[in-house]
Amino acid sequence: MEKAPLSFWILFAITIVGLASTQVLVSKLESRHPVTFAKLGSPHLFANNTPKNNWLYNRWLFSTEALLLDATISYWVWVNRVLAGSALLLFVFNIIKMFLG
Repeated sequence: MEKAPLSFWILFAITIVGLASTQVLVSKLESRHPVTFAKLGSPHLFANNTPKNNWLYNRWLFSTEALLLDATISYWVWVNRVLAGSALLLFVFNIIKMFLG
């Protein structure tokens, strides 16, 4: 069996950090903006993690509405956007490398 490439381990680390930052953002939404939290289906990292809630959360995360709440929420929104974008790009890179390289 071949050794896992470095890009795989970087993607793994980004995923773990992304899960943690998502939990921070969801917790802050729950305590500071309960109306928005409820509008997103009251998401939780594991307990209420349905496809519908995932869709609502991700659509909200990449909307301009997410940046209008307060500075702390905006910061965590940008952190989650960067981590999600980085993970997606690295995932695509790994898939292309796996099939073409």
